[in-house]
Amino acid sequence: MIKKIILFLLLTVGCFGQVNKVRNIKDLYAKVKENTNLNGDNIYKEYTIKYIASDYLRKEVILPKINKGEIYQYENNKRLVYIPLFNEVNEESGKDEFNNFLTILNELKDKDLKKIKELKLKGGYLIKIVKFKNVNNFLLPVKLDIYDGTIKISSLRLEDIKVNSGLVREGL
Repeated sequence: MIKKIILFLLLTVGCFGQVNKVRNIKDLYAKVKENTNLNGDNIYKEYTIKYIASDYLRKEVILPKINKGEIYQYENNKRLVYIPLFNEVNEESGKDEFNNFLTILNELKDKDLKKIKELKLKGGYLIKIVKFKNVNNFLLPVKLDIYDGTIKISSLRLEDIKVNSGLVREGL
């Protein structure tokens, strides 16, 4: 009887102890804190991201104050940009590879995150994953450093992460 209980516990831990794959994320919310070094100037930004698999991402700027309220929305290879100062929306075609979490999430979909330390993106960008965190049984990068070639240009820290919380697409 004890052997059956131990076997049951081992099977239960084996089945439920595994981390879900990124491809199983239906939606994701996070607050992002970004430090960017641009021409010797350190620029601090805060924004939220809302991701809905597999082609929707909305970024809403919190800081700096001058950019507060700006919204960048990516969907179907289009980028919409809302600038509250002018109360206008602009549309662009193509992907913004550097500032687009869609690219990073899509790159991570089929990877074993326990083994991955960095991602090489088009345009010579390198994403080094500094720290992971288990969120609702998903192993997610929460601290990333971004390099242009060998030069570190940005650090990102993700906080207040929510996975599969039922987000819906918003319009601009």
